[in-house]
Amino acid sequence: MRARSKLRSLVAKTLSNENGVAAVEFALAMPIMLVLYLGSVEGSTLIILDRKVQTAASALGDLVARTNGTLSQGTLEDYFQAASGIMHPYDSTTVVQTIAGVEVSADGEAVVKWSKQYSDGQIVPAEGFTISLPQEMTDIALGRVVIVAETSYEYSPSFAVVIDQAVQLHRTSYHIPRTTTGVIVSP
Repeated sequence: MRARSKLRSLVAKTLSNENGVAAVEFALAMPIMLVLYLGSVEGSTLIILDRKVQTAASALGDLVARTNGTLSQGTLEDYFQAASGIMHPYDSTTVVQTIAGVEVSADGEAVVKWSKQYSDGQIVPAEGFTISLPQEMTDIALGRVVIVAETSYEYSPSFAVVIDQAVQLHRTSYHIPRTTTGVIVSP
């Protein structure tokens, strides 16, 4: 009987002992909290980069649309570099920018007249660049030229906990030249 009483007393004492409960709760909650924190950091970074990609495309298109007539290669390279600078402090080596002059005929057919691509610090013709303008832009630009700027960026996650693979960000911006009927890029 005495052994049974001692056993009951030991079990009751063990069950009422709260030493270490906080450590156990912390050990259970910490992985969940860590995943939530890292996920919110990755998600926030992805949103910031998406906005930067949109801003870079818009800035490039706006700069080219402000050109009066012919745009030199040197000026175009400056525009590409300025738009790449928008990505700072993030790595801009994976940024690919494309700019094109698209002529919209009176019947609404869009034809790419010239296009240039900037990647790895080099300007090259954007071979095979095609574009399908939104109907609203085609309606506005009948008989005129539309400047189309595209920016792409490959985002590689820092932690790869929640987002575990690269995400391709892509934005397009449309502009109508302000001072002339079109912009020509010199060779």
